[in-house]
Amino acid sequence: SNLGCIALSTGRLVEGTQYLETVLGQVRAFGQPGSLVEALACLPGGYHWQGQSARSLPLLEEGIAVARREGLGFWLGNLLFFAGQGQRHSQEAGDMFTAIRLANSLGWIHHELYDFETALSYDKQGVEMARGFPWPEPLANVLVNLGFDHLAIGELAAARLAFAEADTLVGRD
Repeated sequence: SNLGCIALSTGRLVEGTQYLETVLGQVRAFGQPGSLVEALACLPGGYHWQGQSARSLPLLEEGIAVARREGLGFWLGNLLFFAGQGQRHSQEAGDMFTAIRLANSLGWIHHELYDFETALSYDKQGVEMARGFPWPEPLANVLVNLGFDHLAIGELAAARLAFAEADTLVGRD
């Protein structure tokens, strides 16, 4: 399934999806849970990027179930992330460091896609979570992203406030 994942990550969506569909059938037949979960983690991306998101969710759910049953934590985290559950899962597990990082990363990704309202939402979530964190670095990082979100939508005063607070935190870190 690595070749299929590589094909997807290099923009060869049809080729990667077809390859992963073949691999998925084979690993199901041979009963290889590690390879099965890897294919179930990659193939939904191929469907999603081709506008077939409805085909993704059942595969992600299957992958999550197999990863939990087989104790495949690395793949479980990836599957939960792609299923939109990574942040919630991190919060429930008490892993605020990861939850903050996910909000910050998702905010940055949406900003890069010019989806500023969603970026702003994720970055506000990250700020809220990071305010309770014991050291300033995560909050400073998400405040910088929040500042750029405000700049992008023309909220200059809010951007200045976010950048000023981030600057103060960086001085303390």
